[in-house]
Amino acid sequence: MIPSHLGWSSLAILATGLLSIRPLRATAQQTSAVCLSQYNWMDNSKNQNPCLVAAYVQGACSGGQFTVDPLAVNTHYVGPYVDEANVCECNTVTYSLVSACAICQNRTYIAWSSWSTNCSTVYTGYPETIPGGTAIPQWAYQDVTSTDDFNATLADLTGVPNRQPPYLSPLLPASPPLRA
Repeated sequence: MIPSHLGWSSLAILATGLLSIRPLRATAQQTSAVCLSQYNWMDNSKNQNPCLVAAYVQGACSGGQFTVDPLAVNTHYVGPYVDEANVCECNTVTYSLVSACAICQNRTYIAWSSWSTNCSTVYTGYPETIPGGTAIPQWAYQDVTSTDDFNATLADLTGVPNRQPPYLSPLLPASPPLRA
């Protein structure tokens, strides 16, 4: 029963406030990194650049929240820190996407062994379900463990076939775990 001194307008305000208090399930994968037009071939079938796709795949382990910032001149993306390393970052697909993100901004990128140095286990492929709202270009699945490098020329030749949700890559730990 509503106390008479509150009135219906107070109840409406209270109800509106209570309805707005709920667990947040926002999926905010984002990037402000801009790729140069000559790298449009890196975009997936949803016209997302590799920086945004990298935000999606890394965000899968953080409730959908991940931002890939643009690189300043003479900088590069680093691999995961020891206390933040997880399966969404310690895999060859994420490394390839982040490397492509650097390349498309005309910046440098690091070797696979440097990217994965803080990972206790590294995975070939992408070990999680591909997040909804994105697609991973086939070129991101190239073998970087044997070359220790992302090969943009090979990626360009591979083209844009995509893997989309609910595709689940096989869980294949690289053997042995790579360290710098």
